[in-house]
Amino acid sequence: MLRYTSQHTNIKLRDVAAAVVVGAAGPPPPQPISAALRRARARFRARRRTAERKE
Repeated sequence: MLRYTSQHTNIKLRDVAAAVVVGAAGPPPPQPISAALRRARARFRARRRTAERKE
């Protein structure tokens, strides 16, 4: 999810990871990163549901 977020926001992976770590203990990550993380989480959940249905 971090890689997806980095690629879709054009922000370095290390900066996305740092924002997530800081957000865990304090204020949430900046809006572009938060929005991209939400999209990534939804994408991976949908992918997981699809895989579970195939089994």
